[in-house]
Amino acid sequence: MNTDTVQTARPRPKVETHQHWHEADRRALALMRLIVEKIDADPSLLQIGVENMKRWREQRDGYQPPCLDQWDEWFARGEPWERIRARLLQDADEGQRLRKSHPFAGVLTDEERESVYDFDCEQVRREYTARTGRHWPDSAPPLAVRQR
Repeated sequence: MNTDTVQTARPRPKVETHQHWHEADRRALALMRLIVEKIDADPSLLQIGVENMKRWREQRDGYQPPCLDQWDEWFARGEPWERIRARLLQDADEGQRLRKSHPFAGVLTDEERESVYDFDCEQVRREYTARTGRHWPDSAPPLAVRQR
């Protein structure tokens, strides 16, 4: 790892595990929104998901984790993008599950991915409070501090 560009954050105070999960899910949703925007603008990018699934199966001699079965079914039957899109962006268990096992690795550039990790923490806290009515815990700083 290049230590000139990424520094390890100060030691994190102990926080509840669910707070870390919330941060991870928020980032997964933000990343998925970027992926969805790119596929909306260029539907040919769906092919990246199809190709990833094929390559992953070949790398595992035909085996594929059960969490990817749904994607195979959708791609095989030509599930409309609008339905897939709606499911990926759900703020529910299904959306969270699908965001954790999507085949769209390679759709985003490194810069696009980093933009999510560099997102202003105060904005995250405001969105969380607006959505849940609860305040974001002050003891949950970002995972890493990136220098520009």
